[in-house]
Amino acid sequence: MFDCGRHGIIVTQGGKGTFDNCEAYQNKARGIAVNGANSDPKVTGGKFYDNKQGNGIAVDEGGKGTFDTCEAYSNKIAGIHVSDNSDPKVIGCKFYRNTKGGIGVTDGGKGTFENCEAYGNAAAGIGVCGENSDPKVTGCRFYNGKDDGIFVYGGGKGTFENCEAYGNALAGIGVKENSDPTVRNCTFRNNKHTGICIFERGRGTYERNTLSGNSDGAWHLDNPGPFRRTGNRPNQ
Repeated sequence: MFDCGRHGIIVTQGGKGTFDNCEAYQNKARGIAVNGANSDPKVTGGKFYDNKQGNGIAVDEGGKGTFDTCEAYSNKIAGIHVSDNSDPKVIGCKFYRNTKGGIGVTDGGKGTFENCEAYGNAAAGIGVCGENSDPKVTGCRFYNGKDDGIFVYGGGKGTFENCEAYGNALAGIGVKENSDPTVRNCTFRNNKHTGICIFERGRGTYERNTLSGNSDGAWHLDNPGPFRRTGNRPNQ
C-alpha cells in the first residue's frame, strides 16, 4: 500500500483483520491507522516507512491490535504513536530513523511493549506524556538517539523493566513535570548526559538499576519532586 491519499491501511469501528508481511509507505498520512474501541487487527512482519505527514503506526480512540516483529522507520513523525486510552500489544518491533521519536505514548495511551528496539530517532526512543499515559515496557532497548533514550514528561507514568538505554545524546532516562514512572532492573550506560535525570518536579520509583559510563555521571537531580531510589548501582 503506497502513495495513498491518506493512510496506507485503516482499521476502524471495531474492525479486525490479519496482515502478514505487508508494506505501507509514502502515504500522505500514516502507514497504518487503528482507531475506535474494539478495533483489533493482528499485524505480523509489517514495514511502515517514508510516510509523509504522519506516524508509521498510529493507534488511537481506544484502539487495540497486536504488532509482532514489525518495523517502522523514516516516517515524518514517530515510528508508532499510541493515544486516547488505546492499548495495543507490540512485540519484537523496531522503530528507527524517524523524524521525531521511535515510540510516542500520549493523552492517556497505554500499550504493552516487549523486546522492542528504538534507535537513531531524532527525538526520544520512547516518549510518554499525559497524566493517564501508562505503558508497560519490558525488555526493550533504546539507543543511539539524538535525545533521551526514555523521556517521561507532562505527568506521564509507565513501568519500565529490564530495559536498556545507551549511546543517546542526552540522558538514559529523563523525567520531569510531575511524571511518575516505575523503573526496575534497567541499564543506563554510555549516554552523553547522565544515566537518570530527574528535573522540574519529576518523580518516580527507581529500583535495582545499573548506571555506568555516562558522560555526566549516574544521576542528575535539578528541582525534583518526591522520588524513591533503592538498590541502584550507584544509588546516588
